[in-house]
Amino acid sequence: MSLLPSGSFLIDKIIDLLSYQFDPVVPIDPRKKVVVVGYGWAGKSFCDNINHKKYNVTVVSKTEYMLNTPKLKDSLKENNQQLQQFCNKNINLINQECSDINMEKNTVSIGDKNIYYDYLILAIGSEVNDFNVKGVKENCLFLKNLDDLNKIKEKINNLGEKREDGNLTSNSQIVILGAGAVGIELAFQMKKIFKNVQILEASDKILPMFKEQSTQIVFEELKKENIKLLLSNQVSLVEKNSIKTNKNNYYYDLAIWTCGIKSNPLIQKITKDRLLMVDNNLRFKDNVFGLGDIVGGRGPPTAQNANQQGKYLARYFNNNLGGSGYVYNEKGKIIHTKDSIIIETEFGSSRVSNMLENLIDRFIG
Repeated sequence: MSLLPSGSFLIDKIIDLLSYQFDPVVPIDPRKKVVVVGYGWAGKSFCDNINHKKYNVTVVSKTEYMLNTPKLKDSLKENNQQLQQFCNKNINLINQECSDINMEKNTVSIGDKNIYYDYLILAIGSEVNDFNVKGVKENCLFLKNLDDLNKIKEKINNLGEKREDGNLTSNSQIVILGAGAVGIELAFQMKKIFKNVQILEASDKILPMFKEQSTQIVFEELKKENIKLLLSNQVSLVEKNSIKTNKNNYYYDLAIWTCGIKSNPLIQKITKDRLLMVDNNLRFKDNVFGLGDIVGGRGPPTAQNANQQGKYLARYFNNNLGGSGYVYNEKGKIIHTKDSIIIETEFGSSRVSNMLENLIDRFIG
């Protein structure tokens, strides 16, 4: 007697297997998982240029948009929406703050959850640096995000009655602390609204990143607009309506601090340095990379450099982590005065109409 099943038995079993309704199987994503912490100029540039067919990209950010911070000062009278560029559809967005990073386990912590990554891109950006000057946080306003902008707008609206042209009749005293690019440009914008605007600067010069020819043009513009420039005034104390320096006490109705930036506290958790020190490929450690303001030694902390870094790192990833090192390409610097734009390139500095702003932004940005 044969122990093998009959032919008809085998046929019946095959039919049963073919007709069996299997549960659908979720396909495994073969793409490497890239987690980007932060969505500023650098993070957005990376996400816009990386090959999403090769990489599964997740962004961890407190906001669901990239904020155009250089334009904040231009929006004192305008709609804030133009400042926001939202994440594209190819990105998995986790709209929360990253609280910690475990580089040994390849995870980032969001609340009580841990998110795994194959590659981590740190593009967190910077924070306002008050240099531990007493009273700055309590009494000054800042210009780093939309909340800051709205607080300034609210303060402006409370300082005087508006004329029909939108300007204020108030004689309020506006003090801008810091004579870098942000402070200078903000002073010119404030001059469109208020009569009395002055700038306090700790050093004996303005615009440290610009050449002498550019600063001289800006000096002339400040003088023409009657914006007081008070150099070599080291601030030691900011009280409710007065600022104490090594030279004098200055009264103010609105004080805005633009004196500098520092790295995000999360960076200080993972490195003893103030900044991430990366190699030529913007790699901090193994499968961890850095972009933007938190990176040291790879160009200035500007939107132009952050944008270039993001594009470079995306190409590096698209090329399977291969290629030459990052080199910052300075296309030029710009600073806005009240009615003009000062452009500084390798060929020198010049003043042009602000009507060319969009063209200049496309060329230099």
